[in-house]
Amino acid sequence: GSKMAAAPFGAPRDPAADAKLRSHGYARTLALARRLATGVESQVQLTRRVQAFLASYRYTTHARDHVRPLDAFLFKDREGSCQHFAGAAALLLRLAGVPARVAVGFAPGTRDSHDRWVVRDHDAHAWVEVWYQDVGWVAFDPTPRVTQSAGLAHASALAVALACFLLLAGALALR
Repeated sequence: GSKMAAAPFGAPRDPAADAKLRSHGYARTLALARRLATGVESQVQLTRRVQAFLASYRYTTHARDHVRPLDAFLFKDREGSCQHFAGAAALLLRLAGVPARVAVGFAPGTRDSHDRWVVRDHDAHAWVEVWYQDVGWVAFDPTPRVTQSAGLAHASALAVALACFLLLAGALALR
C-alpha cells in the first residue's frame, strides 16, 4: 500500500507558510478554510462541510477565464466546471489540514444498442481524493449531483461510507 507522512488532523499550521500564502493572494481562501474548519472534530466532518458550502454554487461548462480561477470561483463567480469544484474543495481541505488531491478521469459513459460502453469527451470528470490514515485515498465528489453520472455519485458515496466505517472500527479497536 501507499504510505504518506502527514500531520495529524487538527495539528497547528505553520505561521510562516500561512504568511507566504497571504502574500501570494490566498488570504481570503485561507480565512474561508479556517472558518469552515471551526468546530469540526474530524476530516469526515470537514469534508462534508466543504461539500455543503459548495452545494450552493452553480455548475457550468462555460466558466469565465481569470488569473486566479479558484479565487474567482469561490468569491466572485460562484459557478464553474467540475475542475473548479474539485480544485476549490481540495484547496480548502488542504488549507484546513486535510491531505487532499484532485483526480481526473471519466464517468462510466452509456451503453449503446450493441451492449457496448461508449465513453466520450463529455464524460470527462474531476473529483477529490482525501487521505485517511489506515484507510488510504477516498473519493469525494464536490460537483453538484445534477452533473454527475449515477455510477460515480454512488461510488463516491459508498467510498465515504466505507471510510467512515473503517475509521470507526479502527477507533473502537484501539480502545
